[in-house]
Amino acid sequence: LLDVVTLPWAGSMLRTRATGIPEIAAVFPVLGYSTASLPLASVFAEALTGCDLLVHGEDVRFLLSVGGTVDFELSIPNTTAIAGAVVHQQMVLVELDPQGAVLEITASNALQLTVGDF
Repeated sequence: LLDVVTLPWAGSMLRTRATGIPEIAAVFPVLGYSTASLPLASVFAEALTGCDLLVHGEDVRFLLSVGGTVDFELSIPNTTAIAGAVVHQQMVLVELDPQGAVLEITASNALQLTVGDF
């Protein structure tokens, strides 16, 4: 489950948290300005049926799961010019065995976030 910890206000940090992640996993936060609908099983044999990439990935990062949770942060510039901009985020998860072999690939829900300004 991907959820918002702090909202994306201009001049602050967007913080999100994914929970329910396997103990050993490579996690790829995907950020984009538009949505997508790509079944991961059409790209990766290890992907579970029904798991889709829902965000067009203009920015993809790499994190590791710590205790089944992953925290993500993104600095939002302090300018009113970006107020109202919409960003989408999703996490793609690659579960690994202790030797580093891929067990399965899944994806979280997607978030639609609008940058605010005070």
